[in-house]
Amino acid sequence: MNDTAQDLKPHGKRNTLRIAERSIDDRPLADAHAPLIRNAWYVVAESADIGRALTPVTALEEPLVVYRDTAGDVVVLDDRCPHRRYPLSRGALVDDTIQCGYHGFKYDGTGACVWAPTLKNKPGFGVRKYPSVEKGPWVWAYFGDPEEADETTIPYFEKEEGIEWRSRQGYKFNPCNYMLLIENFLDLTHFYFLHGKHVLTTEDADVPLKSLDAGENGVGWIKKVGGGKTGLFGKLAGRDHDEIVDLEGTAVQIGPSMHIGKEIRRLPDGKHDDAYPIYVLMNHAITPKTLHETHQFTEFCLSFDPIGGMDKFRDFSRDVVFEEDVEALGLINDYIVQDRRPGEVEFGIPGDRFGIRMRQILRKLKDKESPQDG
Repeated sequence: MNDTAQDLKPHGKRNTLRIAERSIDDRPLADAHAPLIRNAWYVVAESADIGRALTPVTALEEPLVVYRDTAGDVVVLDDRCPHRRYPLSRGALVDDTIQCGYHGFKYDGTGACVWAPTLKNKPGFGVRKYPSVEKGPWVWAYFGDPEEADETTIPYFEKEEGIEWRSRQGYKFNPCNYMLLIENFLDLTHFYFLHGKHVLTTEDADVPLKSLDAGENGVGWIKKVGGGKTGLFGKLAGRDHDEIVDLEGTAVQIGPSMHIGKEIRRLPDGKHDDAYPIYVLMNHAITPKTLHETHQFTEFCLSFDPIGGMDKFRDFSRDVVFEEDVEALGLINDYIVQDRRPGEVEFGIPGDRFGIRMRQILRKLKDKESPQDG
């Protein structure tokens, strides 16, 4: 624990507000685990969940407090009162200041301490404020140098126009390093085996993937299956599970914090049905809580009204399909942490190349961060 202080430099100008140093991560990692990347935007909450209540959140091993000021803007601060590290989220929101519930110190929306008992003047210290933006259904926060926080780099993209999207939001906690979740999304072969009884069959599990351009810090693939079964999503649209359609799926991982999965089902040439084409879009915001715990925020989007409604579809996906992932990834993470065997302990196949490439990208991003960014 580093208890020293540093000067804050808001908007490129030095002032005298002292805040605690950043956390430092110097623990060795298994090859299958990714380090915490701080120079990035991460989702810390659903926008709809944030109001005038003080909401505690842990992200990248940093305790945060999230709330809205009287103007309705979201504020994200370090949750540790710099006096004696009592959780500010256990205090009270008084107009636009947080009053610590231990000694009564008050902090404004910039993180500055504006009042302390027994002092006539402001004490000159404060808590770290994280740049925050609402985009899509979520609150995003930047964990690197505030001066480098460029909201145009937030990896969220507006949904394709011309489609009447129905959407819901959901959350899942994963007891694993976030790299395991990224690989889970990129390697959809597991869908046919781990989730097959709920979702799909194994018949097209060996269809080759072609690479997509996902930018310098991302990976992506596209998969096309001619004459496949429409499966679960066709059934949800009121069509026969075994109806023959042309399938197209894409998966794109952008940096450490966003995965976009999309599927399209079209009837073969010469056939027509108002239910088609069927579009399915899943935006997964990935936020490490710690090195071995991960927040998963998901935006579920369909181009049709599913049988049973969107709430039922969201609940099934979250509570059945994602729960199978949670169990599997937790077991894998436990074995990785416990593994003390020397030498090569994982053996890959060509289909693993997207996940392996993402491991390499994240380690390079970490190497670019200064030591104090941890």
